[in-house]
Amino acid sequence: MMPIDVEVRRWGNSFGVTIPKDVARREQIRENQHVKVLILASNKKVKQSFGMVRKLIKNAQEAKDNLRRELYNE
Repeated sequence: MMPIDVEVRRWGNSFGVTIPKDVARREQIRENQHVKVLILASNKKVKQSFGMVRKLIKNAQEAKDNLRRELYNE
């Protein structure tokens, strides 16, 4: 998994992002393949985003373990 910055564009009544060709090739992403996308808007502070998780999860290691399970184990 590799974080990349992409621009959100309007597609009809929706929004979409384009995955750069080199990233798609490296991650072996193909047309019509289902992928999971983790969205973190750049206008939100990271502390704000993870502050709500603090109430639900006791420590950082447990949070990381839960995220890894969600991202890599379906």
